Amino acid sequence: MPPTELTTIRDTLREGRAVNPVTVREFLSWFDAKRRGISIVARIREDLESLQLSTVPDFEEPWIDGLIAFHLVGVVEAEGHAAGSSIATAGGVALHASDAVQAEPEPEPTWEHREAGYRLSRFQAANKPVVSVTPDASLEQAVTTMMLNDFSQLPVMVGEREVKGVVTWSSIAMRSVLGEPGGRIADYAATPVVLDGDASIFDAIQAIVQHDFVLVRDRERRIAGIVTAADLSLQFRALSEPFLLLSEIETHVRNMIGQTFTVPELVAARDPGSTHEVHSVADLTFGEYVFLLRKPANWRRLGVRIDRAAFCEQLDRIRAIRNQVMHFDPDGLDESDIQVLQEFSVFLKRVEAIGG
Repeated sequence: MPPTELTTIRDTLREGRAVNPVTVREFLSWFDAKRRGISIVARIREDLESLQLSTVPDFEEPWIDGLIAFHLVGVVEAEGHAAGSSIATAGGVALHASDAVQAEPEPEPTWEHREAGYRLSRFQAANKPVVSVTPDASLEQAVTTMMLNDFSQLPVMVGEREVKGVVTWSSIAMRSVLGEPGGRIADYAATPVVLDGDASIFDAIQAIVQHDFVLVRDRERRIAGIVTAADLSLQFRALSEPFLLLSEIETHVRNMIGQTFTVPELVAARDPGSTHEVHSVADLTFGEYVFLLRKPANWRRLGVRIDRAAFCEQLDRIRAIRNQVMHFDPDGLDESDIQVLQEFSVFLKRVEAIGG
């Protein structure tokens, strides 16, 4: 059943009244979710379709604290068919609904097209209010603003859409050394690099590496944020850390199992419904690791004085986190999940060091 908030929005729009936009984070909370994982996205799309609602932009696209609006869909089409509007032509003659031959509708694909690219607008920094100065500001004012905020760059702007340049420590130093000091901060500004929030992060990387930052423009042509090389590094760490931690964990688990059990014993741990070949522990799935170690007789063979139930419970939690990571959740993992991976990786290192 769709959440009450969504039903209320549908009813409000049908009454012709406006609905305020909400953040993606708040929207997800209606579904008791924090991230846009594959299962929760499927459920949300099903509920939106059942209520004839859509979000603009699509709720999978913006930063998690970006705003989305709601609109009714399918209303015009439904009204047109109810009024007997033309639905087809034959030999140039329009056929009306009452004349049409009823045919069994062909089944439609269940997969809905989704945005595959990782957009610049996904960065938190691309959605953070920009501090700027006007072209007539003094050098002292700009330098003070940069020092107070620990900025390496400061946009020179007129309003929220017109960028006249960007002041950096480098541009200030070059002007001061090579030219006459200017009276306005605009005299110290360098040419800005401005990219749309819809730009692919891979297209933005070269510009960020070359210039240390880019300004990000939203769909209303406003400057919505600045993405720096430091932001880029932090974002890639957030994206890569779960994969690296999972790789460490799986290697430790494989070491424990692979040095203890024979290939026939590993084959016996295979999922009953699976037919994949098993030549070594590397051919088992994560769920099969859990299945193998849940058996007390197998656990005793490891020779470790650790509680089997607690270990397997945590290993199963790692399996669930791994599934989420491998489905490429665009919002990444919750901090609590990252902590679980970090702590379990450290735990396994200790176990292997003592046992080895």
